[in-house]
Amino acid sequence: MNVSEISDCERKLLSGAERRMTLGMWILGGAAIGLCWLWQGWRWGVGFALGAILSAVNFHWLKSAATAVADLAAAQGEKDPETGVREQETGNRASPELVDGEQAGEPGQPWETGGTPRPAVTDRSRSPKPVRMAIRLALRYVLIGVAAYVIFKSSLISLRAFFLGLFLFIAAVLAEIMYEVYYSFRNS
Repeated sequence: MNVSEISDCERKLLSGAERRMTLGMWILGGAAIGLCWLWQGWRWGVGFALGAILSAVNFHWLKSAATAVADLAAAQGEKDPETGVREQETGNRASPELVDGEQAGEPGQPWETGGTPRPAVTDRSRSPKPVRMAIRLALRYVLIGVAAYVIFKSSLISLRAFFLGLFLFIAAVLAEIMYEVYYSFRNS
């Protein structure tokens, strides 16, 4: 087996990681909100809940950004070693379709029919936009900063609990790591 290949068992384990982390965030968040509320009162419970919500939003945005980067890398295609041209660059050049459904003549020859050439099919509406991704990544820090400032100035809810809630994502990741380590020892 090649070192870069992933076994079916490992692939199945990894495919459920996102779902388990999301579930872990819900379970740990709910339990921690209840504990904060009982231990320090409603100000701590609400503070932790706000931090946990922003942590979940952060997780979702990071997941979306990682997926977009992976999609962008996959969309680049691999270059043909002989021609040095990416697969997507070749599109329909060899035999472009015409709008009226007729085929054109040989490549490089003028089209024999009066149809209009159809460009290679590329779905730009679904491709990730790097500027939008960068804005979303920066926006999460602005959102956290604004929320912390409002909490600090209003002093209605606990700023410490808010920051503890922001670490909910890390707790879910650590729980996933422990699960995967346990799973690997159990199946080895």
